[in-house]
Amino acid sequence: MIKHFNEKRPHTEIKHKLFYDTFTAVLGISAKFSTNHSFVYVDLYAGAGMFADNTYESPLLAFKTMLDSESLLEKFHKVKCFFSEADKLRAQNLTKHIQDLKQTTKIKNLKVSIEPG
Repeated sequence: MIKHFNEKRPHTEIKHKLFYDTFTAVLGISAKFSTNHSFVYVDLYAGAGMFADNTYESPLLAFKTMLDSESLLEKFHKVKCFFSEADKLRAQNLTKHIQDLKQTTKIKNLKVSIEPG
């Protein structure tokens, strides 16, 4: 397995903090100004969703941020997430993690697609 998807590098926490702050702002801006009332998130090379130490990789961080922003997501008619991962095992793990998180929400307008390959 590729080391990048197993071990968190020293800069990863800083990258994830910047990602979280930016993504949260994008959700808020999109909820206010979207003319078609939809939001689409795409993550290529998504990985398995978690590092070996059980902390979130970018796809789960984005997905959890959306779930935690339930009041913003309710302003959209559609919210779609597309994740792509070439490695089938990592794609299966990501699917499981997404399904586990999705069970914790009441959001009805959230659609998720995970494509291996």
